[in-house]
Amino acid sequence: MLKIAKVSMAAFFVALILMLPCWAEPTVDELYGKKFGTNLAKGLVGDLITGSDKHPGRGLAAWDIITDADLCKSGANQCYTQVGAGGLQWIQLDLGKKMWLDTVVIWHWYIDSRIYNETKTAVSATGKFSGEELVLFDSKKEKTYAEKPEGHVLEFEPTLVRYMRDWANGSNVNVDAHWIEIAAFSVKGPGAISPREKLATTWAQIKSSD
Repeated sequence: MLKIAKVSMAAFFVALILMLPCWAEPTVDELYGKKFGTNLAKGLVGDLITGSDKHPGRGLAAWDIITDADLCKSGANQCYTQVGAGGLQWIQLDLGKKMWLDTVVIWHWYIDSRIYNETKTAVSATGKFSGEELVLFDSKKEKTYAEKPEGHVLEFEPTLVRYMRDWANGSNVNVDAHWIEIAAFSVKGPGAISPREKLATTWAQIKSSD
């Protein structure tokens, strides 16, 4: 009986140690709140989050785990959402309206520092992603990278954005694509487009159609 108890306690502590990385992770606000300000993607739910697969495969089985600002919850399988089962997959966020953005941070599964294939991040005002988008990162043109707890920080010139999309095609570990969190910031200017900016943008569109 004592031997069984020792084995059970040992198994418990091993499981506890394996889960510690998830419990110990800071929130997005703790990591970047002071540096970048308000996370404009935090709290997006429902139809504002879509993907190449209609239903997320794992984690909490809900898209909004990607925008809850918590990098990990009470266990490894609740830290991420898996999209599809192999092949090139993507996740898209709709901010609900056009905003000035200049920083996006992407977290794929990073606990084992894996390297995802065909990673790409782009932003768009229209959501078409048919050539009008601003590509922030493309591993086909730039170097692939190992995932890390700090996420993949992408800084760019202030741009009017409503949609963000991130792609991945498996990793050096398996064929699946996993996302933990996506955050968006407007460090250099106001997040929401002001009436004056809206008027200026509308006028520019009218002039360009002449």
